[in-house]
Amino acid sequence: MDSYKFFYYAKGSCGELRTQIYIGIEIGIISKEIGLKGKDEAEQISKMLSAFIKSRTV
Repeated sequence: MDSYKFFYYAKGSCGELRTQIYIGIEIGIISKEIGLKGKDEAEQISKMLSAFIKSRTV
């Protein structure tokens, strides 16, 4: 059961990272090009984590 917590926390961390990337782009410390690439990668990882969690709970 502890491994499920880890994967849920990891998924939440992906969401936090996306928020930080958006803020970084807004205030100009991350270029839009690099920020959007990072956001896309974080979204992809989050989707993979969701699929993994779903496969283990069904």
